Amino acid sequence: MDRTVLIASRENFLVYELTRRYLEKNYNVICTISKSSLPDDFGSVEENFSKSLLNLDINWKSPLSVRSLLLKGLTKFGSFQESIIIHSPVGEIRPLHEVPMGSIEEIVDSGIKGFIFLLKELLSHYWKRKEGFLFPVVYTHGSEVLPPLDSAVAGAFVSAVESMFTFYKSEPIIINAFESKSVRTGDFADFMMKTIQEKAKTTYGRWFRFNDKTNLFSSLSINLPGSKR
Repeated sequence: MDRTVLIASRENFLVYELTRRYLEKNYNVICTISKSSLPDDFGSVEENFSKSLLNLDINWKSPLSVRSLLLKGLTKFGSFQESIIIHSPVGEIRPLHEVPMGSIEEIVDSGIKGFIFLLKELLSHYWKRKEGFLFPVVYTHGSEVLPPLDSAVAGAFVSAVESMFTFYKSEPIIINAFESKSVRTGDFADFMMKTIQEKAKTTYGRWFRFNDKTNLFSSLSINLPGSKR
């Protein structure tokens, strides 16, 4: 049976690195690399893997758009067994008191509501299948301390992941999470691929942390708001 993975995020860098690696391992890939800022060599990737790649823009504020992502993926590939959902900061670096209300609403809607919309659809799909692998990811791309608005959204993401560890531990859905602050996106993607293959499909409820200095597997606490570890 063909293996299919969904890789979704509002950012492009890690999604692209993972997409290339999964395609090279003969997976079908459903991804959300924004067509307004495609990597330079993405055209050649699409050409070489046209039958096994589906890249779609998504409106994270729209539950219909999120559902359409899954439906189009299912129409093309029939099913998918793995999902990687990546949270990255939006880059709003202004002090909170200077951020317009409209910007706050936009970031909260896409960063929290969009994630919840997608989680609901994925968990429903895996529930019906009676199996599935869900890998949430927190990737701050070099940021040690997040600005207040990004920190609030990241905290909500981490808290939701921790809660799912508890609420779905008796269900046939394996959930493990990843975190990195490294700017070495490709190395983090390699770490994730190796960990998923060797560990993350046979354990449950763990955070795997990529460390720039050691490159070792780790379950250490992640230093983001909302983490209980």
